[in-house]
Amino acid sequence: MLADEDKPRIFQPALIHAPLLIDGLVGGRWKVETSTRKAELHVTCFCKRRPEDRKAVEAEASALLHFLAPKTQTRRIRVTA
Repeated sequence: MLADEDKPRIFQPALIHAPLLIDGLVGGRWKVETSTRKAELHVTCFCKRRPEDRKAVEAEASALLHFLAPKTQTRRIRVTA
């Protein structure tokens, strides 16, 4: 848990990656790259994931990408271990 007043100390652009939580634990990181026509969400898992975990990560990544880049024509998700 992280107090609201401490969040700016921990999560600063270019200093920390966005964490990927799996069952409440940090299991990787993610970043998004967008342009006017396409958006890519890159997910890097810190270790090999079970097939059901990978499927859940891909589903959440898809929902996140649609939220972050709703008007882009092309969306792509890349998950690596």
